[in-house]
Formats: sequence, structure tokens, C-alpha cells
Amino acid sequence: MLLGIATCLTPYRAQADEPCCDEAHGFHRSGPLYLGIPVDLDTHRSSPGRHGFLVAMDGADPLLSACRHQGDIWIAGSDQPQTCHGVTKGEALAMLDIDPSRAAPRGDDLMLPTVLSTSRFSMRKAIISNASSTDADLIRTVEPSIPPTSVIEALNIGNKGQPLYLEGSRHLKDGNGDDACATTARAVFVKNNGKVTRLGTLPNQPTAVVTADRQYLIVPVDCGKRVGVWAIGAKLEQVGYLDNGYEYGG
Repeated sequence: MLLGIATCLTPYRAQADEPCCDEAHGFHRSGPLYLGIPVDLDTHRSSPGRHGFLVAMDGADPLLSACRHQGDIWIAGSDQPQTCHGVTKGEALAMLDIDPSRAAPRGDDLMLPTVLSTSRFSMRKAIISNASSTDADLIRTVEPSIPPTSVIEALNIGNKGQPLYLEGSRHLKDGNGDDACATTARAVFVKNNGKVTRLGTLPNQPTAVVTADRQYLIVPVDCGKRVGVWAIGAKLEQVGYLDNGYEYGG
């Protein structure tokens, strides 16, 4: 059983029109990856909508449909799919009836958003190292506004793909407008056939790379209480996020 489940939900104001945790919010726009928060308000599992994975309903119809038909759901940290036994819907949030203990322990008393999917995916920790001096110089040539003291890093995305290059120098305050959970935005570049292209900007350093129908980056902000899914393509595109709604660290 995950740690501190009751503790993590104390700040939420559960209401009749939501299964629980009415301050959580998010959306899903495209792709097979979703985000859910493992929660358990009912240790005896006798009340629907009191345990499972909380998801935002905005854009999540394929995921909710799979659960209604008792389909398999893949969860980050589990090497086998888990059967979803149903859905309890609220106005904007839904609870998927999946054993929340199937999520990998997060080592924290607060339940943070977890990656879910209706199909198999692989997820690994982002491997980031300093870029070679040659690559760093090439990126500075393309983006001369990069401060001379800024470190340019290389992110190995695997799957025989070209590495991404990250440059971080812009300070971002957290969701409360404070510095308690502030981040450093990352400009993201890719090099193909010797040509460098800027793909966009991430609000923080990615923590994981997911390979599914294409590749995605998992990017947490606000000390992890809000997690975004970013698709890698000709440009970076945020295709989803989930915020657990808890005033954590900010």
C-alpha cells in the first residue's frame, strides 16, 4: 500500500459531485498517455469512487471507455497491465477503479501524478549530461542570446533518436508566484544532419522519457504536484497535465 494516502487527501474538500479531491485539475489533448493520482479513501474497498486513480475527464474519453469495459490499463512502474473494474464520474474528475497500490511507491507522503495508458509504453529516467563543446558551440551560434555562463546539456532520448539539447537560464516562479518551488525553464534544441533547430521551451528539466506511439517528456513543476506530458515532434507540444490541487511546497 502506498504511504500516507489518508494524509495526502486531508486538504481536499470532497464534494458530492466529485469522487474526491475536487481541487485537482488537468486535461488530455492527444496521444495514448494520461496522468492519474493514486488515492485511497476506503481501506475496505466498499465504496465506489473512494479508491483508485483520479483523472481529469477533459479529453480522457478513451481511457474512461476502457475502464467502463473492464479493459487493461498500463501504469508507470508496473510491468503488467492492470484491469480497471469501472469508473466513478464527477463533474470534472473521475476515479478509475484500479488498485492504487499497483503504482510504484513514490517515497513521499503526497501522492503525485502518475503516467497511465491504454496501451503498452516504456518509461525511463531522463539521462542528462553536459553537451560536448562542439555541440554547445554550434547551439550558441544558432542562439547567440544564450548567456556565456549558461551550461548546455544533452538529453539522451534513446530509441536511436537524436539527443535533445537543453539550455536553462530563465527563472520561473512557482504556481503561487513564489520561489519555494521555482524552476528554470529549458530551451530545447535538436541537431539533424548538422543543422540545429529549436523545438520550444519546457518549464523545467524533464525527469523521464516515455516511448509509446512516439516519444514524450515528463516534466514536473511546483515541487512535483503538477506534471505535464510533452510530445516530441517538429515542435514540443504539451498534450496533457494533471495538478493534484494541493498547496505543496509553494
